[in-house]
Amino acid sequence: YAFAILCRPHTAVFALVAGVWESRQRRSWLPMIKVGVVSALGFAGLLLWNKVNSGQWDIFPGTYGGRIASATNTNPGGQATSFEWTNDLISTFFAPLRGIFVYSPFLLLVLPGLRRAWKVAPTWVRSSAIGGVVYLVVQLAGNSWIGGPIFGYRLILPSLFAWWPLLVLAYQQWTVRRPWSRITFYVLALVSIWWFAQGALVFPVEYFYTNPLDYVYWRSWNVPLFARFAGVSGWIFGLATAAAVAGAVYVTNDPEPVSVTKPSTKQPKKKQGKKSQSKKSG
Repeated sequence: YAFAILCRPHTAVFALVAGVWESRQRRSWLPMIKVGVVSALGFAGLLLWNKVNSGQWDIFPGTYGGRIASATNTNPGGQATSFEWTNDLISTFFAPLRGIFVYSPFLLLVLPGLRRAWKVAPTWVRSSAIGGVVYLVVQLAGNSWIGGPIFGYRLILPSLFAWWPLLVLAYQQWTVRRPWSRITFYVLALVSIWWFAQGALVFPVEYFYTNPLDYVYWRSWNVPLFARFAGVSGWIFGLATAAAVAGAVYVTNDPEPVSVTKPSTKQPKKKQGKKSQSKKSG
């Protein structure tokens, strides 16, 4: 997580949460110091990169310089209002235009297993998940949930990457244990792959500039719009991609579910064998 600072400075929250969490769990300052040193190297590399490419010793050069001002602006038009934050969070998950549960509905099938997953998750998985939550709050503080003219979601991707280990455990702890939830998960995942495969064939900027009336922030669902724009080749490519993924999953099969039962502390009883008696010959 620390070297992610090179591409996005505010990913430093991942390193911060991981360092603090590990130090708290181990009751030692060493993890925090290690993460801090590596993070400092990431910041140094970022400053050097920005100096070479923009001529400025700055963490947020160019248009990114206004993000901090936007994140702290409580006036109309600023992002630092309760309405904007609430709207951004709800839209990030549920808006037809960008909602992650709209474009990747299979993720809904792992939510019931999060509680069990948290119980068996190692320390690094928990810190990663919390870091993803903090990052999303920071991300939406200076950015609108729209994320530009794209297909599907974008701003939530780093958080999704951080949540993925916990989501995998949730799948193993709950989803895969029930036939109906496992089958529904597979179907929705393949449909989502089909959608994104079609979206990959369309250049979003060109699409939205040539079809401005289709780009309505809350109501527009990109899938039918992009499918029409991609044409028959997009449908075929999407189906082929989904079929290839389905074949790969079928070949590799499912991992065994992780047991949440605690190991027994009782010592196994030793089996006593029959004592053989030898008869002395007279």
